[in-house]
Order: sequence, then C-alpha cells, then structure tokens
Amino acid sequence: AVVKRLFVGCASAQAVTSFEPFGFISSESTLVSRTIIGDQKVGGVSTLYDLLDKIRQKPGIYISASSLSSLHMFLCGYTFSRQEQNLALTPEEQTFEKFQAWTQQRFQINASVSWAKIILLHTADERAGFELFFELWNDFLSEQVKEPIREYEKVA
Repeated sequence: AVVKRLFVGCASAQAVTSFEPFGFISSESTLVSRTIIGDQKVGGVSTLYDLLDKIRQKPGIYISASSLSSLHMFLCGYTFSRQEQNLALTPEEQTFEKFQAWTQQRFQINASVSWAKIILLHTADERAGFELFFELWNDFLSEQVKEPIREYEKVA
C-alpha cells in the first residue's frame, strides 16, 4: 500500500508520498500529521509532552533508536521548525526551556554544555542516556507542578 503523509499547519495542506515520521508544527503548537494507509488513518495531534511520551514508548518510529543524541537532535529540529514559522512558545515549550538550567543545577555543571551532553557524561552509553533523560524529565516535571499530586498517604 502507498503510504501518504498529510501535512497540516502550513498555509495549505498537501499530501506527499513519504515514509518519514515527521510533520509540520501547527499554530496550536502541536505536531500534526496523519498517515493514510489505503483508507485507514493513523496518527493525530500531539503536544510536546505527548510527543516526548510517544518517543519514549516507541523511539524507533521517531528517532530510529533509543539514543539520547538522536532525541536531542530531534528536539533541536522541533525547535528550529517552530522558530522558522515564527510560532510563539507554548507553556509546555516554555517549561521545557527550563530543563537545561535544571539539569545543570542537578549535576552541578556551570559550563555551557547542553542537557544531552551533561546526561551523557553520567551514563555509559546513548541508550542509558536516553533512559536517564526520561527519568530526569519525570523528576523535572514533578518539581514544576505547583501543587504536587499525592499518589497515596502513609498511615502511621
């Protein structure tokens, strides 16, 4: 079957034959792409956090491997695409921008080094770095929540 990707978010939508897992970023700050296989539609709209979760679950679909450097480059491309379209940062993207400083503080790094390099310095390889990123990301997000959610309360 021919796989077509319908890109939405430009001045006009266009259908192209493609096997690439990427789409354009819409003004609602979501990755929008629908893959059409025959008459069946797969895919949808994702926020930045949803996109990161999808990458965590199935990295091979988005970045070809569980690699921290690949994830970092993907996110650089995401950011570049949004900047090229002159789109304002969403609240999620504004929060993500704080991850760099948080990572530097967490590992007590004052040098001008990306969060990806900092994480790689503390892991054995790219895969371990990928896994550590998502652990750190969860820690970071839990600290960003104004009112922490209690999963349970200990009974004395």
